[in-house]
Amino acid sequence: MQFFEIPQLLTREEVAKARAILNQAEFVDGSATAATIGPAVKKNLQIKATPENVRPVLKIVQSALLSREAFTGAVFPRKLHLNINRYENGMHYGAHNDAAIVGHVASAVRTDISFTIFLADPSQYDGGEMVIRAPTGDVEVKLPAGDAIVYSGSTVHRVEPVTRGARLATFGWAQSFIGDPTKREILAQLRATRRAIIEDQPNAHYLNDLGNAYNNLMRLWTEN
Repeated sequence: MQFFEIPQLLTREEVAKARAILNQAEFVDGSATAATIGPAVKKNLQIKATPENVRPVLKIVQSALLSREAFTGAVFPRKLHLNINRYENGMHYGAHNDAAIVGHVASAVRTDISFTIFLADPSQYDGGEMVIRAPTGDVEVKLPAGDAIVYSGSTVHRVEPVTRGARLATFGWAQSFIGDPTKREILAQLRATRRAIIEDQPNAHYLNDLGNAYNNLMRLWTEN
């Protein structure tokens, strides 16, 4: 999996609720979490921790992610770590890889999969495109509010400078039950194929065998 989009992960009502809450939230200098790359690369604003008044936003996003087959069927999420950032005029995030582990020790998450859910419509700001480095070249991503982009945690990416307005987004990482990306891709393809057959041929005699093979691979490859 290089990357894929999930249109309308959040409804307009959920986006509006999230923005209303975040209008009252306190943002701090995001470079404090930039590890060794420093503020020269990362210049944005970020929720400092997870204040109680912001938790409803993260719950909305987490619920939306875990209810969508497009996400669960490709990621096999075991644990999630979520945060919120904001880019104002002149802010940007240079090319980088995400840290391998995020969060405190007791709740640390290995960043197998990264994701960003846009909370501002493209008309509300200029610049701020996410640029993903792909084998075929750079790909610019700037999605409507409520849409998500999901990509491998090892992907090199950046956020272009914002030149007008503010770019607001929820972002985070998933640790997968299937740590090996090749195995994860195999299971995702098998799962999608099985679901398609169930829709087209719900009485197919081989569905039980196919389901058994899928579940046996899940048992074999799932990490404790």
